Amino acid sequence: MFVFIGLREQRSAGDTELLLTRLDQSFSVNQIPINFTRKDELLDSVYDNVSFYVAFMKDKTELKDWLQMAKDFELTSKPNPIGNQDLEKRYYQKKKNSPELYQEIHYSIGEIIFTEMNKFLPVEIYLFL
Repeated sequence: MFVFIGLREQRSAGDTELLLTRLDQSFSVNQIPINFTRKDELLDSVYDNVSFYVAFMKDKTELKDWLQMAKDFELTSKPNPIGNQDLEKRYYQKKKNSPELYQEIHYSIGEIIFTEMNKFLPVEIYLFL
């Protein structure tokens, strides 16, 4: 399970509907047959039995609930936002510790999600996997 949570500043122009459009375009260009569905402020999809969840928080107080969810599902979580290098480090650790858990395509999907979320500057992105 990959969970990407964004915290954008009020002046950010991003929203979940726009993110969904951008994800659809990116996956189409990269020829990855995955489609996300939108339920309020949550986007979700399943690819090869791996779930992907993407959401924006309204404020940082919501992070507590996401951290609890990550703990309940035994996901690797840290309460701090990640950048490009952090994403690579977390992927490396997951591949090292659980090499059979995910395929390269799952990490590629995650990278596309991360890239598209980063376009909503300023934004902080949290990752649980």
